[in-house]
Amino acid sequence: MDKQQGIMNTAKLTPEEVHLRACQALVSLFRDQVESNIECVYSRIFNYVLHPEQRYVHCAHSEAVKEGVKTHPEHVVPCALTIRECFSFIKEGKYSDDEIA
Repeated sequence: MDKQQGIMNTAKLTPEEVHLRACQALVSLFRDQVESNIECVYSRIFNYVLHPEQRYVHCAHSEAVKEGVKTHPEHVVPCALTIRECFSFIKEGKYSDDEIA
């Protein structure tokens, strides 16, 4: 498959399929981290991988602490907790990567 075909195939994915692929990529990254004994992931990784983030984990925006300071998205479940639970699932070995995703 050449690069152009990959782009065409990606364009045919539903939003749910794109979301699943993003989650699978995250689980793969987390597994690599667990297997390397690193387990260090930026807690706002979902902001950059799940698009639009608002559909999946976003709840609201923080209030600006002072003028000119950028606000951050707030989440229903803290991202650090979601990441920690994914690491736990991987270590337990009870679930496949697809089930975790």
